[in-house]
Amino acid sequence: MKRSELITHITRNLGNRSNDVATYGVDWLNFALQDLAALRNWRSMKQLDENSLKTVEGRLLYAMPANIKDILEVHYVDEVKSQPLEYITPVQFRKSFHHPANDGNQNPEFWTWEGEYVKLYPIPSQTGKPIHLFCTKWPTEFNSTDDDENPLTKLDFALIARACAYGATAEGDWAKRQVFTNICDKQVKRLTKSDGHPSDYTPVWAAKQTASRKRRGELIVHPIAVE
Repeated sequence: MKRSELITHITRNLGNRSNDVATYGVDWLNFALQDLAALRNWRSMKQLDENSLKTVEGRLLYAMPANIKDILEVHYVDEVKSQPLEYITPVQFRKSFHHPANDGNQNPEFWTWEGEYVKLYPIPSQTGKPIHLFCTKWPTEFNSTDDDENPLTKLDFALIARACAYGATAEGDWAKRQVFTNICDKQVKRLTKSDGHPSDYTPVWAAKQTASRKRRGELIVHPIAVE
């Protein structure tokens, strides 16, 4: 649905809050959009970024492209082949490669994500070779001038319900907020079943981070519900 259609449904659902929808409806939609995008790497958020990163001879750190949510796979591409790089955690990266700059420049084999940077090892020996990122990006927010489509495909109903929950919160109607929250939760669970197997959307780095923390005995908390 387009932004205007989503707003129409929010207005009908909230009834006496129609004036507030005109003022705050786009904000509520964007709050809802952030919530749903944070829950899962939905299929419509996935993309292959072939152009943002290119190697520079002797460079270890590469700035993360804008709006990246998760990196699912990294490939180093040269004239011969596309080489998938193996992810290791930042801690393991530092333990394994104490002085990357002293180890010589070669084709990269490993990568890690630390802060706002991707690190490659060995440090590349060539400039201009593409680093392909199979990734998910945060969806572009709605604005009040462009009548854009919902960037989260098949999630119109869930997005409307979640935005309505924000509207009910503004109204102080906690019962109505709970109704819309429950609707959103049910829609998310239903759509999750048809959006792909967990291995299709769980980042390799996240799985390895979780396994590492489990070995250290740390508590792992997995947020599931929208609320």
